[in-house]
Amino acid sequence: MASDNGNAPTASAATITLTAQATGATPIDLGRKSAPLGDEFLEHGTLTDELDGQLSARRPACQRQHRHGSEQTTMTLHLASGTLQIAGDGLTEGYAIPVIGGTSGYTGTRGTLTAAAGQHESERLTIPLQD
Repeated sequence: MASDNGNAPTASAATITLTAQATGATPIDLGRKSAPLGDEFLEHGTLTDELDGQLSARRPACQRQHRHGSEQTTMTLHLASGTLQIAGDGLTEGYAIPVIGGTSGYTGTRGTLTAAAGQHESERLTIPLQD
């Protein structure tokens, strides 16, 4: 794999696999007295495994559009070679959402991020990239 600093794979890597561990969240309460429909969480956390980095995400607190529950998610993965931008609608568990771009080593990158439950309330993220 190519590297920009000797140890971090660049966007030319076919697939990135990471473990995402939430370290905190800030709730945004819209003030409605009923169910939290429309409320959101701004999450942040760490990324480890192939690449180390930081995660920031915006997710709804509750959204009942589909039978099994779905959410509109925007996510930024802050990695050594740049950022990956992810946005889309997916199931609340075991979701797949598109990579819509990035910066620096990931400029113009496309792909799909898939997530599965990991150990200790983490998520396993798999991202096959397309240049």
